[in-house]
Amino acid sequence: MEIHDDEALGEAYVWLHNAMGNDRPRRFSTKPSLFRLKTGVFAHDDTVDAESISAIGVNWLRLVRKMDEGRAAIDPALQIFLGCQWTWCPGIEVDGSKWFQTTELVIKRLPSQFAIVEHMGTLPGSYDLDTHDVVDVLIRLNNKYGLETVGAMRDVVRVRLADPAKVDCRELGTELESFCPDVIDQGYQTMANLVGALQNQNVVTLWWD
Repeated sequence: MEIHDDEALGEAYVWLHNAMGNDRPRRFSTKPSLFRLKTGVFAHDDTVDAESISAIGVNWLRLVRKMDEGRAAIDPALQIFLGCQWTWCPGIEVDGSKWFQTTELVIKRLPSQFAIVEHMGTLPGSYDLDTHDVVDVLIRLNNKYGLETVGAMRDVVRVRLADPAKVDCRELGTELESFCPDVIDQGYQTMANLVGALQNQNVVTLWWD
């Protein structure tokens, strides 16, 4: 199947082109490229995957906004999410620095938000958990708190609360720390910081070092 055979993905391609055209370094094309998603930190190679498209951006807050806009703009049968992230030095400057962090915004035909984690093969390598364990916990937290899965990498899951006003964010924070201790130890440093991020509907990164 090619992208032009999938009407919904073709329309998403047009939307992504228009949405992301001005948010990438000059090194990258002005059009989103077709890539195969891989489970490593560097997610891209030159092999076309006809069921996914992605574009690379450097402005994190704008990427999150575009992800939210995409949810309303694309076919609900497609998942839009934050993919792999890395530091890049292409010989040009962004905000005065030649080193900057890029993140991919991905649109892929997947059956649910939890399939993002399965597809990316997220594994908490230092802990006695596998990908299915991670998905099971995310499903339970979604059912209990409305915690949404909005991105994944090899050892990372990104989550966000749908409606913080309806949730005891400290209780959820405690559950997240139990599930992923590094969210405090190497992330938010204190429970108060994590709770604040949840209350503000920030994207929270769960990283198993």
